[in-house]
Amino acid sequence: MGAGFTRVGDRVPCRAGPVTVKEQDGDLHTVIAATGRAFTTNSVGKQIIELCDGRNTSEQIVSAVLGRCAGTPATKVRKEVLRFLTAVTDLGVVTWVDAPCPGAGPGVPDDATRLTGAPVTAMSLDR
Repeated sequence: MGAGFTRVGDRVPCRAGPVTVKEQDGDLHTVIAATGRAFTTNSVGKQIIELCDGRNTSEQIVSAVLGRCAGTPATKVRKEVLRFLTAVTDLGVVTWVDAPCPGAGPGVPDDATRLTGAPVTAMSLDR
């Protein structure tokens, strides 16, 4: 995958395996992949990973994040969301599928929740 993609054909982003999300202090969350690899992200990064459920397009994910980032230019939000999707794709956390991920439900907002999801490494998405 390369930087700047929004879709791979008609594919949508989907977590590549089980992911556990644990809340830390404040706005930080630790994401732990089934492989044991982990990274820390803020609540926006957590939301993006939750929305990678094999149902939402990257543009739908951008729209959801825009709703949280009042006052931030839409072009900046889109660029940061796509950068984050590119990074987690390159890390193998997210894969791109033609149909909904098997067994993947919508993102679950609870902390320490298991998501059908992705291997990961250190990342952060600044607002």
